[in-house]
Order: sequence, then structure tokens, then C-alpha cells
Amino acid sequence: PVFMVASCYMLRGDVEDAWRHARTLLDRVAVSDLIPHSAHTFLPCIQAAEATGRTAELTARSTDLVQYVASSAGATHTALGFTLLLEPGGTGVPEAQDRVAVERTDHDSSAGEPPGRGQLGPDPLGVDRYFAGIDEVMPTATGQIRVYTSETVIGRYLALGATERAAAYLEPFMAIMQASHVCEPGLIIGVAAHAEALAVTGRLTEADAALDLLRRVPALGRRPQVRSVMRRAESVIASTQGRHEEALGLASEAIELARLQSHLSHEARGRLVRADAARRGRRLALAREELAAAKALFVRVADPLWLSAVDQRLERAGAAGAVFALSPAEQAVAIRAASGATNAQIAAELRLSVKTIEAQLSSAYRKLGISRRAQLWQALQPVG
Repeated sequence: PVFMVASCYMLRGDVEDAWRHARTLLDRVAVSDLIPHSAHTFLPCIQAAEATGRTAELTARSTDLVQYVASSAGATHTALGFTLLLEPGGTGVPEAQDRVAVERTDHDSSAGEPPGRGQLGPDPLGVDRYFAGIDEVMPTATGQIRVYTSETVIGRYLALGATERAAAYLEPFMAIMQASHVCEPGLIIGVAAHAEALAVTGRLTEADAALDLLRRVPALGRRPQVRSVMRRAESVIASTQGRHEEALGLASEAIELARLQSHLSHEARGRLVRADAARRGRRLALAREELAAAKALFVRVADPLWLSAVDQRLERAGAAGAVFALSPAEQAVAIRAASGATNAQIAAELRLSVKTIEAQLSSAYRKLGISRRAQLWQALQPVG
């Protein structure tokens, strides 16, 4: 019952109450010989810790679950352990993260390619090596594990910029489902992630076909997380086709749907998609603002792969450096002021007083080492 209550609080967005009940469940199991450990012991704590920004608890509970499932022979639990190895706060597939860091250091950003594309080794996340090990002990479980881990693995590949690997992860299953015109229930969120990966690689027709599979799923309205990922994919498609305003609207829907689930990582990725749509539509101030917001969210969930991806996008957008000396509130005001908005216009848009806007601008001037509004735009540009 405690697990059910914690889950209900998460669905309602009452993340602090969810955390309180999840900790109660974990504490009861720790002192009782009657309540067995299971994945459900740890999952509410992991979800609530992520939603409330408790990074240390997220890491500790993820590690606990990985250690628990390591001794489980079931494919579901094995897949769950693998998923958490790749999630923010997890321990990482052994040696894979170190290898990614080394290969990123060797990457020449002047090549103009997205981070990771063409520069990473053949198995940057250790996924192939993991499945090779599973095949030795549970050869029939590989497909099921790939189903359970699809959304996580595709997301990690996208964070690295390994977009072709992301798009290929579910291709064997997609061929079967598209032939039957039925989406496997266990793959709904994975198909949405697959559609996003296809859209990012420019395979728009295939991405739309994957989304069509999902649109036939009954009661999709009760799956806000799936719909959030779908909206991200639809936004990428619209932006690529030049429908920039529609793309911005779809990305905003993705963000709101993620907020319904208090899912910080999905909200951050929605903001990244919105930033890309704004950049394509030449709305650079909005793009920088969304990138800054995404970075703040990825900091909260302690996700180094996506943080690295955001930083590289910021460098390409010319928003790295001085702008991050400012607080998020100062960034929002300074970017609008640099774009030509008056203090009164900024105050109305942000629902603050004019005096508050003036104080934040004065603080921004001091941090940026400038004295006049006319200097703001140049101060927010990359050095050189």
C-alpha cells in the first residue's frame, strides 16, 4: 500500500509527499524480516529523489537497486538493472563512461559535427558488450531486455550524439510491428523514443510511420510521458520541414506533459528540442534561454552526458561564458533587454515589478563588467 500511495502522489505531481512515503517504505523494509526486498522497494525512492532534486539519494538508491537485481535471474530485473546503470545517478556500464570521456577529449569541435557523431568508438555505452554477456547466460532474454531498456538506451545515445545507433536500436522490432500495424504494449515508450531518434537523423517519413503506430494505441491520453516524447519527435519533424512556430508549440506541449509527471529529464529534453526549433527559426534569444533552462534541469538530475551535450550546443549558439555568470532570473532579464525589450515590457512578460527588473539588470551589468544597456548584446556573445 505504501508503494501505491507513493506512486499516486507522483502521478498527482505532489513530489515531496511521494518522497516522504517512498522513504517510509524503504525504512520499513530495512527493519522488517516480513517484507521482502523487490524492485518496488527502491523504485519509488528513485523516482521521487529525481523529481525533488535529491541527487545523493538518487545515486544511492539506484546503486542499491543495481546491486539487488545483479543477483536476480529474471530478464525484467536484469533489464531494470541495466537501465539504471545508464540513467542519471547510476554507476554507468563498467568502463564505458571513462571511454566516452576520453573519446570526447579527442573530438575536434571545429569539424562542425554534432558531439559524438563519427568520433565515438563502436560501442560507446558498453551496450554490445553487455548483450554479449547476457547471451552467454540467458540467450533467450536479449530481446526482452532490449524492449525494457529501449527508451533509456536511445536517450543515452542521443545525448552522445550517436544518432545512427539510437535510430537502429529498435529497428528489428519496428519491422515486425509495422508489418502487423500493432504496437507492442511494452514498447510504447520505446517506439516514441525511436521516432524521435529517426527525426533527429532526418528520416522523417520513417519517424512519422512510427508515430502512426502510437496514434492507434488505445488510451494513449493516460500516458503523458509517452505523449511528451511523441511531441518532441513531432517538433523535430516540423522544425526540419521549416514549420518553426508549430515546432515551438509542439515542444511546449512536450514540456508541459513532462511537468505533469514531474519528470525533470523529459522536461529538459523538451526544452532542448524547443531551443533547436527556436534556433532554426532564427529566434536566438529564445534558443539561448531554453538552453539555459535545460542546463539548469540537467544539473538538478546530475546527468553529465546531457550536460556535456548542452554545453556544446551553447558554444555553437554563442551563449557560453558570460551569460552563465548570471542567475537564471538575471539571464532571462538580460537576454530580453539585449533583444531590445524595455524594462516595462520585460516586467509585464515575466510578471515582475519594474523595480525588480532594474535591480536584476544592475546585478547583470556588474557581473558582466559593463555599464550600459547597449553593451549587453556584445557581453552575451562568445569571446572572440
